[in-house]
Amino acid sequence: MANPGDDVSNILIENSVLSTRVSNVVRVNWPHKMFNSSNFILRDSDVIHMGIGGCGVPFALFELWADPEGRGKHSGYLFDSIRLEDWYSLVQIRQPNPAVRDVHFKDIWALESAQLVPSVLKGDVADVHFENVKVVDRLVDSDGDLPLQVLTHANPETYDSGPRRAKASFTYAPLAPESRKKSRFEASDSSSALGKANTYAWFFGDGTTAKGRIVRHAMPDARGTLQDGSGRFRVLLKVTDEDGNVDWASNAVIVRQTLDAPLAALNLVAGLSYQYYEGSWLRSPISADSVRKLQVLSRPFLRTLTSTRTTTALSLMVTSVSPPAVAILLV
Repeated sequence: MANPGDDVSNILIENSVLSTRVSNVVRVNWPHKMFNSSNFILRDSDVIHMGIGGCGVPFALFELWADPEGRGKHSGYLFDSIRLEDWYSLVQIRQPNPAVRDVHFKDIWALESAQLVPSVLKGDVADVHFENVKVVDRLVDSDGDLPLQVLTHANPETYDSGPRRAKASFTYAPLAPESRKKSRFEASDSSSALGKANTYAWFFGDGTTAKGRIVRHAMPDARGTLQDGSGRFRVLLKVTDEDGNVDWASNAVIVRQTLDAPLAALNLVAGLSYQYYEGSWLRSPISADSVRKLQVLSRPFLRTLTSTRTTTALSLMVTSVSPPAVAILLV
């Protein structure tokens, strides 16, 4: 690894759906490695999952890690029009030796959640630019908005919210639709810069699309976008103004399979009956009879029905003692 590697340049990835379980989305360099890279572009793509955790440093959309003793000149990295769904951090650049230059994040939408750990710039790093980066409906204009840590020797980054843009927003009804029954999707809360006209493009997470401010659509089943049986469809709205400026909005639409009928209220008395235990035990302080009544804790919605059919488990914690100790709220 002490011998310099070949230069790597002119890589384009576009119009892709990207997912990784145990790593970064884009990873460059390694401690003690020596090579140069330039002109990398990732654009017009969706990242539906990246690794949660890290290997030496936290996972990110873009990680360049050469600490310690890694060397090489890396420049001209552009991430443009990227939508992040299940993500960990945006950027981790850690290179103490020359040099990292010209890294540009433009039109990045993290529509549903913030990053779980701070992004980091460390070492001989300069010319990192964030333009129209949006995290949970908020434009990133400072380190604290992301957040971003600028550590030893790294030069300050710059932020730009870009030109005045269209704003995407939508509602839908009903909130718990059935499969194969149409729902109404409405983008009436969307707006445009300076009153200019918008166009509306819908992506329903089931392979179908539509156009218009108000549309109606039926999900084909309750499998969900990831075909995992969750019923969760990732619905996206893309709003474009007449100058070509774009904004995105996202909602998770949950298609229900069934709705449970309400439980009949039989001889209920106002108030709460409970027992509180604090501490650690080798054996459960809860009686074996109580544990037997709660033996259906693994069922959906944590429901347990006693002989009176009026007891519902709302929350619980199961420990590793024997018999199981539980902390549970019953109504």
